[in-house]
Amino acid sequence: MFPTHTLIQQPFLAKESENMDEIYFSKIRPDFHNRDARNAMSDTEELHKLLMSAFPDFEGNGRQKTNLLFRVETDGFIIASSTIKPDWSFLGPGFMVDGIKVLDLSTTRLVGADFAFRLVANPTYKKSGSKDVVPLREYYTQDFLDKYKMTKNPPNVFEWMERKANSSGFQIRQLSVVGLNYRPDGSSKRSINFKMYLFEGQLRVIDGPLFAKTLKTGIGREKAFGCGLLSIAPARG
Repeated sequence: MFPTHTLIQQPFLAKESENMDEIYFSKIRPDFHNRDARNAMSDTEELHKLLMSAFPDFEGNGRQKTNLLFRVETDGFIIASSTIKPDWSFLGPGFMVDGIKVLDLSTTRLVGADFAFRLVANPTYKKSGSKDVVPLREYYTQDFLDKYKMTKNPPNVFEWMERKANSSGFQIRQLSVVGLNYRPDGSSKRSINFKMYLFEGQLRVIDGPLFAKTLKTGIGREKAFGCGLLSIAPARG
């Protein structure tokens, strides 16, 4: 079973039109008394396939074409975002859609705006001159460096988030990080296992178009496993 977290809500206005300046946010409630829902929620790969079924016209590399991102919250809700309006009519009795809301980027002031944010991500580092990808941590031990054959520390997760912010159109003003133990496949059929982190805090937008792209396409790796969705809300105080 993978970890869930509460979405930072924002006041989106529902609209029927569809263009690349809009992001569609869906909130889906799984019924854990339903076997199909339990099966989907215990295997992130199956959950991703289920969510992609909302876009029947986009086969093949559909996640990139629709910019589908998703996250599962502590209350069990699924939050999904996409730049194509999803059709959830195929969902069976194991899932209830609480509605679709839209963020219209063409009418939302971004540059200079402060937002509270939340992100669940899989921070990694690619070794120079190598194809090896190293999972990042809050701090490093010698055993870790020996395991990955490194002579010095890679960036820690705080530095990773700062760098991602700088290349994604915003600055970090406040930041807290919590490590999450995560296995995307609840069964024993696969050995995928990686580290996820929950990033929360406040940000300031410095590049509107780049930040808009980040909201659409997400941050970091493993987006098919529930990582990368950046949610924002008006900053308090």
